[in-house]
Amino acid sequence: MNMNGIRCRQRRTAGLPAAAVLAALVLVAGGCAAAPGPQQPTHDAYRKPLAGSRAALVAAARSVLLGRGFALARSNDQAGVLATRLKPVQLSGEQADCGTIDGKPAVSLQGTRTRLAYNVWADSHVITIQAVIDGKGPDGKSLNCVSTGKLEQRLYQRIAAELAPRNRPWPGHPGR
Repeated sequence: MNMNGIRCRQRRTAGLPAAAVLAALVLVAGGCAAAPGPQQPTHDAYRKPLAGSRAALVAAARSVLLGRGFALARSNDQAGVLATRLKPVQLSGEQADCGTIDGKPAVSLQGTRTRLAYNVWADSHVITIQAVIDGKGPDGKSLNCVSTGKLEQRLYQRIAAELAPRNRPWPGHPGR
């Protein structure tokens, strides 16, 4: 009975002593914790100064990423955080390192599939960009892919261009 006087069933562990069940849970949890996590990037996260408020930087990043076909996973202008969902993309060895298969760069092998997502953190006049790459080899096995920094650098350039002074030609201008 519980403290309210309601009769409760006791859970049985199929005759296993409680210590054995606890030990099994620790082993399973330990095995999960020991699984490899995301690989550390071969470069520092791309962090550079960029003129604009936190909200303006996130808004510009959102505009660029949505324009490039990325779907947002989360976005908060006030917190200065933006993350996209993984999007299938074809990457080059200059953009990503996914290791080698039979001595050849895995990212360039036919049948290798890569997906890309971005994390963006903004503070007043500073933006940090991180590319997240999910890769599968031709055999379907997961690859440990990391960005070489080129993806973040290119996104930074696009965000900076988006924030450039708005002295672009008007929509009906013949130069468009």
